[in-house]
This record gives sequence, C-alpha cells and structure tokens, in this order.
Amino acid sequence: MKKLFTLLAIAYFAMMWAPVQAQERCATMDVLEQQLADDPTLQDRMDALERKVQDWIAQQDRSARGGFEVYTIPVVVHVVWVDSAENIPDSQVFSQMDVLNEDFRRMNADTSETREVFKGVASDVGIEFCLATVDPDGNPTTGIVRTQGNPGFLGAFDPFTNNVKSTASGGVDPWPVDEYLNIWVCNIISVPGLFELLGYAQFPQTMDDPAMPQDVNTDGVVIDVSVFGREGDLLPGLDDGRTTTHEVGHWLGLRHIWGDGDCAADDLVSDTPLADAASGPDGSCPENLNSCVDTGAVDFPNMIENYMDYTNCQNMFSAEQALRMRGFLLNDPMRFSLTQSNKCSANVSIEDELNDQLLNSMSLYPNPSSGIFEVDFDRTGVRETVIRIVDTRGAVITEVKDNGQGSYRFDLTDKPAGIYFVKVQTDQATAVKKVVRH
Repeated sequence: MKKLFTLLAIAYFAMMWAPVQAQERCATMDVLEQQLADDPTLQDRMDALERKVQDWIAQQDRSARGGFEVYTIPVVVHVVWVDSAENIPDSQVFSQMDVLNEDFRRMNADTSETREVFKGVASDVGIEFCLATVDPDGNPTTGIVRTQGNPGFLGAFDPFTNNVKSTASGGVDPWPVDEYLNIWVCNIISVPGLFELLGYAQFPQTMDDPAMPQDVNTDGVVIDVSVFGREGDLLPGLDDGRTTTHEVGHWLGLRHIWGDGDCAADDLVSDTPLADAASGPDGSCPENLNSCVDTGAVDFPNMIENYMDYTNCQNMFSAEQALRMRGFLLNDPMRFSLTQSNKCSANVSIEDELNDQLLNSMSLYPNPSSGIFEVDFDRTGVRETVIRIVDTRGAVITEVKDNGQGSYRFDLTDKPAGIYFVKVQTDQATAVKKVVRH
C-alpha cells in the first residue's frame, strides 16, 4: 500500500509540474504561470505596474547612488511543521534575518569574492528587514509563529495550490500583507530526480485601482526548511541562507538573471549581462561561462555571483537591480505600505495612553550616531524600568535596569552598522524607538 501511495504521489506531481526541470531550485515563475492562467486580469495589472516602475527608474539620478533613504520591512516567519524536526529553533530564524540584512545592504562577508569586472555595479539595496515585535492585534510577538501543519496525503506542501498559506488547507493564514512580509518555512514537495523545489515568491501585482487588488491571501515568500538560514540541518552547498535572499528578490520584482528564456530574453535590468539559462544549477561556479553575446561595447561573462542566479557563489545585487527593487517598493501600493508599518517599533501595552506618554518622552541622541548615544525618558511615577538594546533579529544586545539616575549612555561601536531598537519597559508601559548606527 505504501509503495502504491508513493507511485500515485509521483504520478500526480509529474503531471502537475511537467514544465519544471529536474533540480530546479525556484518555483516562482511556475507559480506565476498558474496565477496568470487563473486570473485573466493579472497580466495587464503587472504590465501597468511595470510601466509605472520603469517611468520611476528613468527619473532617478544615478549619481546619487548609495545616498538613498534606507527602508525597513517588518517580517513574520511562519514555521509550519509536520515532522518535529521541521520545527526549527529561533536561532535558525535569527541567522536567516542576518543573511537578509547583510545581503540587501551589501554587508556580507564574501563581497571580496565579487569578480573585478562586476565590482563597479555591485550595490547596497538600501532595504533592511526586522522581525515583528507587534502582532496584528497589538500584542507583543517575537515575529516567529509556529504551527503544526497538515498538508494532506502527500506529507509536504504544494506550491501549485499554495496550501501552506491557508489555515483551511493545513497551513496558516498570512498576517496583513500591507503591514508584514510573510515568510512561510515548511517542507515543500519534491521528487528526487524529477524536481527539487526550494522556494518561491509572489511578484508585486497591485495597482492603484482597488478593483484590481493583489491576492492578499497568497502574497509573501515560501522557503523549504532545508535551506532556511545558515545554521541547523541544512542541505550541503545550500546552507548560506541565499535561497531566501533570492526569493525576497523576486518578491521585490526581480526576475532570474537569465530572464527565464534564451539569449533573446531579458531580466529587465540594464547592468546584468544576458544569459541563456541558470549558470550553475548543479551548484557549480563556472567563472569562464559566457553564454550570450551582449549588445553593448563589452561582452561580459555570466554574472554568476548574482543572487538571482542558481550558483553557490552568489554575493551581490547590481545597482540597477537595487533600483528596480526600490522602484517596486515605492510604487506598488501594497509594498509601499510596508515602509510605513510600525510593526517592528510600535509601542506595546494594554494601556495605550501610558505607552504614548512614555514614547513621546523618549529621546535618543545623537541619532544617527557612530555607535555611542544616550537614552532619556520621563521617570515620573515610575518605580521599575528595564532598558534593552535589540537588533533587527530581535536578539538583545545589552540590557540595563534604570536606577533613576538620569540619562543612560550606550556604546555600540563594536557592533555592525545598521538599525537597532531601544526598548524601554517600565512597570506601567512599554515603548520602542529606532536608533541608527553608522
């Protein structure tokens, strides 16, 4: 009976995933094709948004590269497990948040491995990610939600039906997609030798017309538990967290580096060389590969170090990719709303008025700083206070108990540049403010 069950499962997915090549890592384009087939308005909607983004890109001053505002996106990670081994620890989630922030700010340790020919276009995207500290009901959260899932008789979740994104189908519903980037971590269905799917994302799809909304029930990113983060029981060669970087790139509007076609296809980015396929689907890093003749003055090799390829030597986004992602973030209303979300830094308490009073009395100076700053707040009527400095993963960097002596001085000069949060918790209220360390 078990053998028959396995054969039926393989046959089912062989039919459903006929276009998917063996060892394909990313199912984003296959999921998009299904969405296009299901929704006849989707292509026009995406085309209109593409034109809007391209118009925005054309108006940008390239000479100001790197001087842009940094946007922070709140994240909720839904760990949907069937086998207890899939219920990964918080530390694994934290490690993935580290990778995202390093990669999107070009603070990753392997930037030196970018080949000389592409160092001039390798870019900081200016987008950061933080685990949510506030849930949709206004309650405190770690930003990590654990759910025992039930994907049905196949025992793993199917990108074709998006069942991991629905409580009714054995997964878990998303938190509001205009306030959080939802990332689901689960066991994605695969059949060794037929297809090996590690993740998928939903492209930006909305326009200003409310009659054509993005499907809020499926927006987000799904990552297989075997490649999420850079610690834990992960697949060899795919244990660097870059699968999630790749899929979040899709979620922000990037296409595969080869444009999902031959040399006539394009990824809609001007500074990535043409390619006719994934450069290293087997995990190799073919430095001498030049699969297409570029139309410009220089015929560049394949950009195998780009996060939107399949190689295991990824370490960069290009400047035009960064501009494209920022274009979608600022021009897709659904994505833009995330830049205004306070779900990483909103005050949290039952007594909102007391929280507001504490928040309004808090001062951080200087902010931004080189790492040394002071915190002050109104201590009237307060008996007990704890002040915590927290990084974007939600990990506590330092903690002190207030003794009523006045301002408190903190030194983060030994910590990486980036965003941190100052959490002041009294016996009456809690408030959080962001501090930037240059």
